[in-house]
Amino acid sequence: MIILAVESSGNVASAAIAERSKILAEYTVNIGKTHSQTLLPMIDRVLSDAEMSVNDLDAIAVSRGPGSFTGLRIGSATAKGLAASAGIPIIDVPTLEALAVGVGNAGGRLICPIIDARRNEVYSALFEENDRFGSVSGVQGSTHGPLTRIGQERALGMEQLLAELTAMDREVIFVGDALRVHAEKIKAAGNGKFILAPLSACDLRAGCVATVGLNMLESGKAIDGSDHTPVYLRLSSAERERLEQGKELG
Repeated sequence: MIILAVESSGNVASAAIAERSKILAEYTVNIGKTHSQTLLPMIDRVLSDAEMSVNDLDAIAVSRGPGSFTGLRIGSATAKGLAASAGIPIIDVPTLEALAVGVGNAGGRLICPIIDARRNEVYSALFEENDRFGSVSGVQGSTHGPLTRIGQERALGMEQLLAELTAMDREVIFVGDALRVHAEKIKAAGNGKFILAPLSACDLRAGCVATVGLNMLESGKAIDGSDHTPVYLRLSSAERERLEQGKELG
């Protein structure tokens, strides 16, 4: 099975061609240009480097959120257009799980991806490594491969998240772009039990999206492109402002 993986949920734009045994080609940039400028040329480049066309793909894996509203919409539209033209399905890859996979071996620690959601909030979830891809000691969650998600994906305040994790009394590895905002706060709250992932793991790459996507494809979790929609977890800033204005007028 060969897939194209697309990541545009944050500041980074990334595309990769992957099969089960390896990443064939990957291109990642974080240069401040909009994803509408960079994504399609990057996809053309990785396809060219792999000496393939869209018609050689079995599916397209796209980072489905949470993350930037604009970035997710661009990635979604790009993936749906390519999937429709090639007549292949889409794999909705949870962005937080793809971030967690990038940590690698967690050594029994919990993995906590955090994406900056502004207003001192983050998008987050907790993950734990599976035993041979099985469930984690009775924990109810979502499993797409080497990790199981514990609980739900959420948008919440950083202080609330840290308080909850401190109460769990577990070692935790944090990963994601919100480390650039909250690193000192995390280290102060952890009392040595909170670990920050290295810079190389903090921005999501399409190769990690591909890793989760291939597991989902093998598990029969690909969908028709018309059924794909981004996952935002909360209202956009414009929608929140309209609601707040409506309350004030009411």
